[in-house]
Amino acid sequence: MDDESRGIDKRAFVRHPTEIPIEVSSTRIDGPICPHLKDISMGGISFTSKRNFQKGELIEITIPFLTPVFHSNGVVVWSKKDGNNYEVGIRFHNLGDAFRVRMIEQVCYIEAYRKNQLEEEGRVLSSEEAAFEWIERFAESFPRADE
Repeated sequence: MDDESRGIDKRAFVRHPTEIPIEVSSTRIDGPICPHLKDISMGGISFTSKRNFQKGELIEITIPFLTPVFHSNGVVVWSKKDGNNYEVGIRFHNLGDAFRVRMIEQVCYIEAYRKNQLEEEGRVLSSEEAAFEWIERFAESFPRADE
């Protein structure tokens, strides 16, 4: 059964996690760079960057819009050229951090759903109401962390 036949409007989703801004710092660069999260897996994340990172490079990842601010350390496990950018894969030192980022991603989807309902349908939902509806409608299709 496809999304359309299940009544899932893909516009209700954030365009996967690429809209989650992050800061990445390394001893090899002056100041943080600010790429956007591309993907999340059980052990880490990937992001797109104008700057190349070296395999084995130690980095700090910050998600500044959260309260409290999310910080984690990781290591670059791969980096590949993608047009004018680099796609970079990071493995967290603490596997619990990957779970925390997945929860952040889900909150972003729910908030996007809430905003979409206001813009598209004129419905004003609290964050709690939006979370309940989103879970009922879309949680089953939310990508698993091991995908």
